[in-house]
Amino acid sequence: MNIAPNDQTKISQLLRLSEDQLLSLLPAYAPEYEHTSFSAPGQLEAGRKVFEKFKATIHQRVCVEWKCCEQINSDKLQDPVVLVASVADGA
Repeated sequence: MNIAPNDQTKISQLLRLSEDQLLSLLPAYAPEYEHTSFSAPGQLEAGRKVFEKFKATIHQRVCVEWKCCEQINSDKLQDPVVLVASVADGA
């Protein structure tokens, strides 16, 4: 898989974040939170709600439709950057 250097950098930066930091990013992309300001704990809670809202859809797409869960041990998915890029591209 060819990943643009800029995308590699962005993915690597995101992979360094904790789970809470990643969840805190989600409200900025959720229409229901447009123009909403949060305290740090409020932003994390909103991120958890956004993730829970889409968790079943993510599982359906990634594991069932794209069969990534079956391929998790394949050589091409051992590099975390490639794994993220594959999922982002629709495997």
